[in-house]
Amino acid sequence: MKRALFTLAIAAMPVACFSGGVTGTATVNGKYTLQTVNGAALPYAVPGSATKLEVVDDVVNLYEGFTYAVSGQTRSMVNGQMTVQAVTENGTFSLQGNAIYFRNVINSVPLLAGTIEANKMTVLRGELVYVYNKN
Repeated sequence: MKRALFTLAIAAMPVACFSGGVTGTATVNGKYTLQTVNGAALPYAVPGSATKLEVVDDVVNLYEGFTYAVSGQTRSMVNGQMTVQAVTENGTFSLQGNAIYFRNVINSVPLLAGTIEANKMTVLRGELVYVYNKN
């Protein structure tokens, strides 16, 4: 009898532990494309930058094994010359309920934090709020 109760309790744990939010990598893995920054459409002009800096696009891929890769582009105007810069980053992510935390491979300190619900991911990058939709 004790063995049967123990087995039932262990079998019920995954449901109990994950019923309140994101239920694992199967629900979050995939490609997320940037839609808005601070509620504005792309390209987004970053206020207060020394040069005219714009976020052109950004894609976050979440993979099995809790790894991620970011690829995107920014452009800036310096002395009348437009420069396009590729932005790449990769590392690991962790989930806690519907919160998501990113750590890049260069620095293990959490650099980015946000939330992920259904097909929408919101990430804070300094004072900027990036909103992504899952493709």
